[in-house]
Amino acid sequence: MQAYKDSVTNVLFSGPTLFSPLIQYVTTKVTTDNQLKQQQRQHMYTILLIITDGVINDLEETKAAIIQASKQPLSIIIIGVGNAV
Repeated sequence: MQAYKDSVTNVLFSGPTLFSPLIQYVTTKVTTDNQLKQQQRQHMYTILLIITDGVINDLEETKAAIIQASKQPLSIIIIGVGNAV
């Protein structure tokens, strides 16, 4: 939390807050990386941590992206910081 508090003063927040493009990108990357790792008989697991201070403006798209991502070895953690509703 201290790192967040220290850095939040140096960042300009703006909207809209769209998570689905990020989740789709990470899902594609995980899929591609895992295909390469499987050829090498290695295993990989990814955790995507999103810390946000805003509302999710593409909630339905985000839900769909999370459902699609659930087919991959990927956990998505979204943490809301602040009092946005």
